Amino acid sequence: TATTASALEALARLDVRNAQLQTLQIRGSARFEGEGTSQRVSYRIHIERGQRIWAVATVLGFEGARLLATPGGCQVIVRPQRKVYEDGYGKVREQIGFNVDYAVLEDILLGNLSLENPFYRRHTVALPTLPVGWLPGAPSLTLAERQTLMNYFLNGERARPERIVVVDSAMGPSSLLRYDRWQSAEAQLLPYLLDVEVQRPRYGRLVLEHREVVLNPTGLSVSFAVPAEYERVR
Repeated sequence: TATTASALEALARLDVRNAQLQTLQIRGSARFEGEGTSQRVSYRIHIERGQRIWAVATVLGFEGARLLATPGGCQVIVRPQRKVYEDGYGKVREQIGFNVDYAVLEDILLGNLSLENPFYRRHTVALPTLPVGWLPGAPSLTLAERQTLMNYFLNGERARPERIVVVDSAMGPSSLLRYDRWQSAEAQLLPYLLDVEVQRPRYGRLVLEHREVVLNPTGLSVSFAVPAEYERVR
Protein backbone atom coordinates (compact mmCIF):
# COMPACT_ATOMS: atom_id res chain seq x y z
CA THR A 1 0.00 0.00 0.00
CA ALA A 2 1.33 3.42 -0.88
CA THR A 3 0.39 7.01 -0.21
CA THR A 4 -1.30 9.47 -2.52
CA ALA A 5 2.12 10.93 -3.34
CA SER A 6 3.15 7.53 -4.68
CA ALA A 7 -0.04 7.42 -6.71
CA LEU A 8 0.82 10.73 -8.32
CA GLU A 9 4.37 9.56 -9.05
CA ALA A 10 2.99 6.41 -10.71
CA LEU A 11 0.57 8.43 -12.81
CA ALA A 12 3.33 10.85 -13.78
CA ARG A 13 5.42 7.93 -15.08
CA LEU A 14 2.47 6.80 -17.17
CA ASP A 15 1.79 10.34 -18.35
CA VAL A 16 5.00 10.53 -20.38
CA ARG A 17 3.98 7.43 -22.37
CA ASN A 18 0.46 8.63 -23.20
CA ALA A 19 -0.51 9.28 -26.80
CA GLN A 20 0.00 12.94 -27.72
CA LEU A 21 -2.25 13.99 -30.57
CA GLN A 22 -4.80 16.53 -31.67
CA THR A 23 -6.93 14.39 -33.97
CA LEU A 24 -7.13 10.69 -34.72
CA GLN A 25 -8.87 8.66 -37.40
CA ILE A 26 -9.49 4.92 -36.90
CA ARG A 27 -10.99 2.25 -39.15
CA GLY A 28 -11.62 -1.33 -38.16
CA SER A 29 -14.09 -4.09 -37.41
CA ALA A 30 -15.94 -4.90 -34.22
CA ARG A 31 -17.76 -7.82 -32.70
CA PHE A 32 -20.60 -7.30 -30.25
CA GLU A 33 -22.05 -10.02 -28.05
CA GLY A 34 -25.03 -9.58 -25.76
CA GLU A 35 -27.59 -11.76 -24.08
CA GLY A 36 -28.75 -13.96 -26.95
CA THR A 37 -27.31 -11.74 -29.69
CA SER A 38 -24.12 -11.40 -31.70
CA GLN A 39 -23.19 -9.00 -34.50
CA ARG A 40 -20.17 -7.90 -36.53
CA VAL A 41 -19.81 -4.35 -37.84
CA SER A 42 -17.23 -2.14 -39.49
CA TYR A 43 -16.48 1.21 -37.88
CA ARG A 44 -14.88 4.57 -38.36
CA ILE A 45 -13.91 6.63 -35.33
CA HIS A 46 -12.72 10.24 -35.37
CA ILE A 47 -11.33 11.82 -32.21
CA GLU A 48 -10.71 15.53 -31.76
CA ARG A 49 -8.81 15.59 -28.48
CA GLY A 50 -10.83 17.12 -25.66
CA GLN A 51 -13.69 18.12 -27.97
CA ARG A 52 -15.56 15.23 -29.55
CA ILE A 53 -15.63 11.59 -30.55
CA TRP A 54 -17.53 10.74 -33.71
CA ALA A 55 -18.18 7.15 -34.78
CA VAL A 56 -20.23 5.33 -37.38
CA ALA A 57 -20.96 1.59 -37.54
CA THR A 58 -21.92 -0.14 -40.79
CA VAL A 59 -23.12 -3.63 -41.69
CA LEU A 60 -22.54 -4.80 -45.28
CA GLY A 61 -21.99 -1.19 -46.27
CA PHE A 62 -25.21 0.09 -44.72
CA GLU A 63 -25.05 2.48 -41.77
CA GLY A 64 -26.59 1.11 -38.60
CA ALA A 65 -25.62 3.67 -35.98
CA ARG A 66 -23.79 6.98 -35.59
CA LEU A 67 -22.41 8.42 -32.34
CA LEU A 68 -21.33 11.89 -31.28
CA ALA A 69 -19.79 12.30 -27.82
CA THR A 70 -18.70 15.66 -26.38
CA PRO A 71 -17.90 16.87 -22.86
CA GLY A 72 -21.56 17.93 -22.63
CA GLY A 73 -23.06 14.51 -23.40
CA CYS A 74 -23.58 12.00 -26.17
CA GLN A 75 -26.06 11.26 -28.95
CA VAL A 76 -26.58 8.03 -30.85
CA ILE A 77 -28.57 7.78 -34.09
CA VAL A 78 -29.94 4.26 -34.65
CA ARG A 79 -31.04 4.05 -38.29
CA PRO A 80 -33.14 0.86 -38.17
CA GLN A 81 -35.16 2.27 -35.24
CA ARG A 82 -35.37 5.77 -36.74
CA LYS A 83 -34.46 7.14 -33.31
CA VAL A 84 -31.78 9.33 -31.78
CA TYR A 85 -30.83 8.70 -28.17
CA GLU A 86 -29.65 11.80 -26.26
CA ASP A 87 -28.07 11.62 -22.84
CA GLY A 88 -25.36 12.83 -20.54
CA TYR A 89 -23.36 9.70 -19.82
CA GLY A 90 -25.96 7.86 -17.77
CA LYS A 91 -26.81 5.30 -20.44
CA VAL A 92 -23.13 4.76 -21.22
CA ARG A 93 -22.54 4.01 -17.54
CA GLU A 94 -25.45 1.56 -17.59
CA GLN A 95 -23.96 -0.29 -20.55
CA ILE A 96 -20.33 -0.53 -19.42
CA GLY A 97 -20.89 -1.00 -15.70
CA PHE A 98 -18.93 1.94 -14.29
CA ASN A 99 -18.96 5.71 -14.08
CA VAL A 100 -17.43 7.65 -16.99
CA ASP A 101 -17.35 11.13 -18.41
CA TYR A 102 -16.13 12.30 -21.81
CA ALA A 103 -12.46 12.48 -20.81
CA VAL A 104 -12.47 8.95 -19.38
CA LEU A 105 -14.16 7.62 -22.55
CA GLU A 106 -11.46 9.29 -24.64
CA ASP A 107 -8.69 7.87 -22.46
CA ILE A 108 -10.18 4.37 -22.74
CA LEU A 109 -10.07 4.54 -26.54
CA LEU A 110 -6.48 5.83 -26.53
CA GLY A 111 -5.21 3.50 -23.81
CA ASN A 112 -4.23 6.52 -21.72
CA LEU A 113 -4.16 7.07 -17.98
CA SER A 114 -3.45 10.76 -17.51
CA LEU A 115 -2.99 13.15 -14.63
CA GLU A 116 -4.41 15.84 -16.91
CA ASN A 117 -7.75 14.05 -16.77
CA PRO A 118 -9.84 15.66 -13.97
CA PHE A 119 -11.35 12.23 -13.17
CA TYR A 120 -8.03 10.82 -11.98
CA ARG A 121 -6.96 14.05 -10.33
CA ARG A 122 -10.23 14.18 -8.42
CA HIS A 123 -10.05 10.61 -7.21
CA THR A 124 -6.40 10.51 -6.26
CA VAL A 125 -5.65 13.93 -4.81
CA ALA A 126 -9.03 14.29 -3.11
CA LEU A 127 -8.69 10.91 -1.36
CA PRO A 128 -5.58 11.08 0.83
CA THR A 129 -5.99 7.49 2.08
CA LEU A 130 -6.35 6.02 -1.41
CA PRO A 131 -4.64 2.59 -1.56
CA VAL A 132 -2.36 2.28 -4.58
CA GLY A 133 -0.30 -0.73 -5.55
CA TRP A 134 2.78 -0.36 -7.76
CA LEU A 135 4.41 -3.76 -7.71
CA PRO A 136 7.71 -4.56 -9.49
CA GLY A 137 7.19 -7.15 -12.22
CA ALA A 138 3.39 -6.89 -12.01
CA PRO A 139 2.59 -3.19 -11.66
CA SER A 140 -0.97 -2.25 -10.82
CA LEU A 141 -2.78 0.91 -9.89
CA THR A 142 -6.08 1.14 -8.02
CA LEU A 143 -8.36 4.19 -8.12
CA ALA A 144 -11.50 4.56 -6.01
CA GLU A 145 -14.60 6.20 -7.47
CA ARG A 146 -17.56 6.17 -5.07
CA GLN A 147 -18.29 2.46 -4.55
CA THR A 148 -16.20 1.45 -7.57
CA LEU A 149 -12.57 0.32 -7.67
CA MET A 150 -10.74 0.54 -11.00
CA ASN A 151 -7.73 -1.78 -10.96
CA TYR A 152 -5.16 -1.06 -13.69
CA PHE A 153 -2.72 -3.86 -14.53
CA LEU A 154 0.19 -2.46 -16.50
CA ASN A 155 2.85 -3.82 -18.77
CA GLY A 156 6.03 -2.93 -16.92
CA GLU A 157 8.14 -2.69 -20.06
CA ARG A 158 5.78 -0.41 -22.00
CA ALA A 159 4.13 1.27 -18.98
CA ARG A 160 0.80 0.81 -20.76
CA PRO A 161 -2.41 -0.77 -19.44
CA GLU A 162 -3.04 -4.41 -20.33
CA ARG A 163 -6.16 -4.93 -18.24
CA ILE A 164 -8.56 -2.69 -16.34
CA VAL A 165 -10.71 -4.62 -13.87
CA VAL A 166 -13.66 -2.66 -12.52
CA VAL A 167 -15.08 -3.90 -9.22
CA ASP A 168 -18.29 -2.63 -7.67
CA SER A 169 -18.14 -2.98 -3.88
CA ALA A 170 -21.81 -4.00 -3.78
CA MET A 171 -21.92 -6.34 -6.81
CA GLY A 172 -18.36 -7.60 -7.24
CA PRO A 173 -16.50 -7.58 -10.59
CA SER A 174 -18.56 -5.68 -13.15
CA SER A 175 -16.29 -4.96 -16.14
CA LEU A 176 -13.02 -6.02 -17.74
CA LEU A 177 -11.15 -3.96 -20.33
CA ARG A 178 -8.27 -5.68 -22.13
CA TYR A 179 -5.71 -4.00 -24.40
CA ASP A 180 -3.51 -5.79 -26.90
CA ARG A 181 -1.59 -5.34 -30.17
CA TRP A 182 0.14 -2.12 -29.11
CA GLN A 183 1.72 -0.59 -32.20
CA SER A 184 3.60 2.58 -32.97
CA ALA A 185 1.69 4.99 -35.20
CA GLU A 186 3.88 7.95 -36.11
CA ALA A 187 5.92 7.46 -32.90
CA GLN A 188 2.78 7.19 -30.74
CA LEU A 189 2.07 3.87 -28.98
CA LEU A 190 -1.60 2.94 -29.42
CA PRO A 191 -3.65 -0.23 -28.80
CA TYR A 192 -5.01 -1.82 -31.97
CA LEU A 193 -7.27 -4.15 -29.98
CA LEU A 194 -9.68 -3.15 -27.22
CA ASP A 195 -11.85 -5.83 -25.61
CA VAL A 196 -14.59 -4.58 -23.25
CA GLU A 197 -16.49 -7.27 -21.35
CA VAL A 198 -19.30 -6.23 -19.00
CA GLN A 199 -20.73 -8.64 -16.43
CA ARG A 200 -23.07 -6.28 -14.60
CA PRO A 201 -25.68 -4.79 -14.77
CA ARG A 202 -26.16 -6.96 -17.91
CA TYR A 203 -23.75 -9.05 -19.93
CA GLY A 204 -22.20 -7.57 -23.03
CA ARG A 205 -18.90 -7.73 -24.87
CA LEU A 206 -17.45 -5.41 -27.51
CA VAL A 207 -14.17 -6.17 -29.26
CA LEU A 208 -12.66 -3.39 -31.40
CA GLU A 209 -9.89 -4.41 -33.83
CA HIS A 210 -8.32 -1.43 -35.57
CA ARG A 211 -7.17 -1.92 -39.14
CA GLU A 212 -5.95 1.61 -39.87
CA VAL A 213 -4.91 4.41 -37.51
CA VAL A 214 -3.97 7.88 -38.78
CA LEU A 215 -2.72 10.60 -36.42
CA ASN A 216 -3.58 14.22 -37.11
CA PRO A 217 -5.13 13.55 -40.55
CA THR A 218 -5.73 16.47 -42.86
CA GLY A 219 -9.23 17.33 -44.00
CA LEU A 220 -10.93 15.53 -41.12
CA SER A 221 -14.67 16.18 -41.31
CA VAL A 222 -17.63 14.67 -39.52
CA SER A 223 -21.38 14.90 -39.93
CA PHE A 224 -24.11 14.39 -37.36
CA ALA A 225 -27.37 15.56 -38.91
CA VAL A 226 -30.48 14.10 -37.26
CA PRO A 227 -33.40 13.58 -39.70
CA ALA A 228 -36.40 15.65 -38.64
CA GLU A 229 -38.69 12.60 -38.63
CA TYR A 230 -36.54 10.62 -36.16
CA GLU A 231 -37.88 10.21 -32.63
CA ARG A 232 -35.71 11.78 -29.92
CA VAL A 233 -35.30 9.63 -26.82
CA ARG A 234 -33.91 11.14 -23.65
